[in-house]
Amino acid sequence: MSFIIRKEKKQFDDDTLLKNFDEWSQSSIEKHDLYNFEVKLDYGLEKQFAKNIYELTSYVFIPNALQINNSTYTKSQFFADRNNYLRFRTARMSLTGLLNSENELSPFKMILINMNMIKNGNFDPEIIKKVSYELRVMGCIVKSNLRDQVEFFITNIANFEESPADYKSFILYLDDIKSLQIHMQNLRMEFQLIQIPEELKETFSFVDEYISNQIEEFMTLLLYKSNFNDETREKLVSLIEFEQKHKKQVNSKILIEKDSDNKSVVYWKSILKKFVQGVLYLDLNQKDEKSKPLEFLYSVAAGLAMFFSVLLGFFIVSQFQNQEWAYVVALVIVYMLKDRIKENIRTLFRGIVQKYYPDRSFEIFDNNNKMKIGSCKEIMDFIKWGEIPNEILQIREASHKTMIEREGKPEIVLKYSKIIELKTKNISENHKRHSNINDIIRFNIIDFLQYADDPITNEEFWDSEKKKVIKISSVKVYHLNIIFKMKMPNQQIKYKKIRVILDQKGIKEVKELTFVL
Repeated sequence: MSFIIRKEKKQFDDDTLLKNFDEWSQSSIEKHDLYNFEVKLDYGLEKQFAKNIYELTSYVFIPNALQINNSTYTKSQFFADRNNYLRFRTARMSLTGLLNSENELSPFKMILINMNMIKNGNFDPEIIKKVSYELRVMGCIVKSNLRDQVEFFITNIANFEESPADYKSFILYLDDIKSLQIHMQNLRMEFQLIQIPEELKETFSFVDEYISNQIEEFMTLLLYKSNFNDETREKLVSLIEFEQKHKKQVNSKILIEKDSDNKSVVYWKSILKKFVQGVLYLDLNQKDEKSKPLEFLYSVAAGLAMFFSVLLGFFIVSQFQNQEWAYVVALVIVYMLKDRIKENIRTLFRGIVQKYYPDRSFEIFDNNNKMKIGSCKEIMDFIKWGEIPNEILQIREASHKTMIEREGKPEIVLKYSKIIELKTKNISENHKRHSNINDIIRFNIIDFLQYADDPITNEEFWDSEKKKVIKISSVKVYHLNIIFKMKMPNQQIKYKKIRVILDQKGIKEVKELTFVL
């Protein structure tokens, strides 16, 4: 992709900027909690390449007032503040497709096939493992399907009267959920009747509770957000009460009770979520690429220091052999210089290694197949304004309405680079349903708040109506502007710009900004 950098300075309004045509359709940005924001990126698997290489470069523009720079904020602090998770993206499958006995990709079908083998006396550990894996994948697919469909219906509920086809699709979807409930009920009986390992029974119990809870939560959300007719409302209530009854029957740990503090509900919901969705998560095994080069170069530094000290020693012997005190003093100086020479050379070599080796390096493993499927390398540093690429500067400056605004808000720039390399063959041969990778980056900003001013300031203001001076409260916020540059396997380059608005108490808002190049 080539860039056209305009020489003239145009003024843009953040609310009316045109959207960059190279936006990332599968990425998302959101506020996770008071101190964390989350960026989710999607790495598609281009099968024409033996290796899919994604290069992500992030430019974080930090207000000077927050005093975050290379003297106050180290690489170790940055990587401690940044949590990173890699996982397979959940396969997209309709509930009809999930329950279709002819669908070769359906985890439900795979569960039944392997359960029949167990019923016939085949207790091969690989079969047990396969059932456990497919159960958890099924839970992920149900959650993803419910989330996407319910979000769509809530958005379009207002148009149901004008679009009978959409309303019909909604009713059919409720029927699909009822069908899922019946299939889960039948599967529950299968697991109760067959002699299977206790661990597999527990796996099914966890997945069953997880799916039950997802159905109840999303149907309750639909009911809360809508104003349906009595017939539709009755359908929704029936689905919800079916799951509530089931939870009572199995004495579920996530059953919400009116006259209780429900203190264990959130805890167990988190346990279920991590257990079920953990099947898609990838292991990151950290490598230390710097240690061996550093050990070698440190040895070289010691050798060079010794070499120079020996040379100086021979020189001293030749010059001061008849002057004992001068000879002793000169040897002491040589000894002192040897240590300084060694430390200076070590510092030089350390800088070279940091420049050419990543700060952190990982091997990406698919734990279910015990196979390495890629690698990840990360580098973080503070850079000077002159080192920022022109197109990044143009995207950043699109938010400034005037030249004075830009100069009045000086910023420090943190650059974070990440290279993800995925082995196409290792992934595609073992995964037919899901091959795309989600990269979830969660960043904690609490270190950025140390020097933030009070969130509220009071100012004197002349009220022309009351004819007196009154105090007006003003909010003090800071903007972290972050620009992402992604180089795709096909060499296409895409950009995204976000703004994290924060004050002394934490994150107030995270929003995506649009721009033109």
